Amino acid sequence: MSAALASRKVRIGKRILGVSLYSAATLAIGICLPFYAHAQEGAKRYQLEEIVVTARKREESLQDVPSSITAITESQLDERGNVELVDLARSVPNLTFNGNGSTLSAIGIRGIVAATRNIGFESGIGVYVDQVYVGRPAGFNQNLDDIQQVEVLRGPQGTLFGRNTIGGAINITTKTPGDEIEGKIKLTAGDFSRFNASGYISGPIAKDKVYGKLSVYSITRDGFVDNIVDGSTLSDEDRQGYRASLRFTPTDNLEIAISADDMEERTNRMFTQFTSFDVTSPLAGLYLGPLGGNPALAATPNLTGQDFTPVEDRDVSGQSLRATLELESGANLVSISSIRETDFLLLADDDTTPIFLSHTTFDDRSELFTQELRWESPVGDTFDYLFGFYYQDSDASASRSTLITTPPGLPFTVNGAGFTFGPVGCICSESSVESESWAVFGSLNYRFTERVSLAVGLRFTDEDKSLNFNQENTAFTGHPNINTQPSISDSGLSGNVSLSYATDNVTYYGSIGRGFKSGGFNPDIVPNSDITFSEELVWTYELGLKSILADGAVRINGAVFFTDYQDQQVQRLGSSPIGGTGFQISNADSEITGAEVELSALPTENLELGLGIGLLDHEYTSFADCSTTADNAIDPVTGQLVQLDCTGNKLSYVPDVSYSASVKYVVPLGFADLVSRVEFSYKDEVFSEPGNFDRTFVPDQDNIDLRIGLVAEDGSWELSAWGKNLGDNEDEQFSWYIPAFQTSYSSYSIGRQYGVDFIYGF
Repeated sequence: MSAALASRKVRIGKRILGVSLYSAATLAIGICLPFYAHAQEGAKRYQLEEIVVTARKREESLQDVPSSITAITESQLDERGNVELVDLARSVPNLTFNGNGSTLSAIGIRGIVAATRNIGFESGIGVYVDQVYVGRPAGFNQNLDDIQQVEVLRGPQGTLFGRNTIGGAINITTKTPGDEIEGKIKLTAGDFSRFNASGYISGPIAKDKVYGKLSVYSITRDGFVDNIVDGSTLSDEDRQGYRASLRFTPTDNLEIAISADDMEERTNRMFTQFTSFDVTSPLAGLYLGPLGGNPALAATPNLTGQDFTPVEDRDVSGQSLRATLELESGANLVSISSIRETDFLLLADDDTTPIFLSHTTFDDRSELFTQELRWESPVGDTFDYLFGFYYQDSDASASRSTLITTPPGLPFTVNGAGFTFGPVGCICSESSVESESWAVFGSLNYRFTERVSLAVGLRFTDEDKSLNFNQENTAFTGHPNINTQPSISDSGLSGNVSLSYATDNVTYYGSIGRGFKSGGFNPDIVPNSDITFSEELVWTYELGLKSILADGAVRINGAVFFTDYQDQQVQRLGSSPIGGTGFQISNADSEITGAEVELSALPTENLELGLGIGLLDHEYTSFADCSTTADNAIDPVTGQLVQLDCTGNKLSYVPDVSYSASVKYVVPLGFADLVSRVEFSYKDEVFSEPGNFDRTFVPDQDNIDLRIGLVAEDGSWELSAWGKNLGDNEDEQFSWYIPAFQTSYSSYSIGRQYGVDFIYGF
């Protein structure tokens, strides 16, 4: 049997396992519902902890919200070793991350994934910290210290979370300072010289009037990518930050919270390494030289031979003011004001060879102001409601340059497009985007009976954007000179309606959601002047259930859905008629059908089981002229590159199957508990561009994590040893192809890691 055939059989087996697990979980629901509905009273049961979420801007039980939500608590974040937001993608069903760093990466929910490379393109999901929109996607990857809970809301969240949440929202809630002094210190040491330190202290400053909290963290680790040119290692970690908050209660019915945060990250992240090249590639010798002429070494993960150290620096900060006034009627008037800044600097070796051929610099800066006003009615027996106003103003700027060495014989010559070649040419651009939007929204929850309830939400958004873009090309490539100032004015409705029916143990619901995202611009390294794209619209139809069984010992939540994605904004590499390659964004239509199920169970007092499964079936239903051919074929009549139709192809970065399974076991020792937890996770293969070429195929990934430690009976301290990725898989994360070099490039994950945690709380 060939290695390729064996690998394919393994992938199919893991895919079948995921579907089988989903079928087994669904069958378990069908068997358990009637069984536990008639369970004998007085039987010994162990209860799972109730999960309270704020998905509808109020504190509610997870089981009462008619929507697909995964909630991860502080203790679960520690158990899973989740340090930053993207770590959640391993265990949250239908949450994806393409692994291309923090600034150019794509985070998606339920197949709605967008790699937001530039300031004119927004993500289809929103990340919120303490109800404040984070802003640019480069700030999404938040550190997960001082976190009370993270909620992943799947499906359009346009009613309450607003713009750009057509795929879902990630709602992060930090700890609130209270009446008691409390704190936590967490220290981590591991291989690759890892040392993480974090802690917070919280409590009263002036009794019954002023409360404060300060949280700090530092994350450091050596690199894991070997650069054989100079012996250095790349892709390290170096991140520090803080969160601080003050909470005032000047009267019994008024609360004011002031928060500030800042994060600085300085890394030499390697974005990609070359993995293969066409036989006609002009760079074949350069690539093979550092590898001793052995092309097989090109497939070695985390091995590169490039001539300079890459950089990915981030600076993310913000301040917010939240005021809540409780009226005599029991209603709340809430005001949230915020300022956010997200800046990043990126330096990349595009060719990854030991000589200078092509280097890129991105320097992006953005400022965001938001203001939200909400009226929240008291929760009544029959109904409650909420309505509000939202305003957002943002300014972003970007300076980008791709320096390219001119081939011998071409310097100082002029081609038919009027470009004069120098020894080193530059595709350089300056851009700025200004946007302003406002929205009015409202939601109503109406309970016809104790068992039947209706939820309705609607939001109207109006948004204006303007771009100033200038691209100049002095390189030998066929990129045009562009100077343009387009503007966009879009408005649209988003919202949802759901109907729920509750029994003693199970809540069934059906919902329809509509999401809207305005059009935008593509101020990137572009091959033509077509840099404006239209608004997109999503309709999602969902059926689900929330169940608590076995007197609270078993929780099974699941949903099936269908998404009609209209005018999807798709980014990919494209080409100009005169041969320039760059990034394009245009609109396409697609459909996504899927399901997810999550199961938690306490079979015994000391044993806890967890299972999460996501299934997706997806394709572009209309996407003409999506890509050039795999071999960049030229039409003999027009003399231009042949364009493909991607209708029927899979969506980029979207796995068909993802699942995770965990087992946690506790052995009481008297002075402490011995706690062990093992988790297996799997994500299916994907393509990183809509052409679905083999050269941008990213194989499936699997991961095994183990944690064993001593935990004090009162939870005040913990000493644990852990191992991540015990199989030592350096999985491919991302792949792309540069036609000018006729070369494929990929990035890989870090291999096996191990270390120890010490946690002390008071």
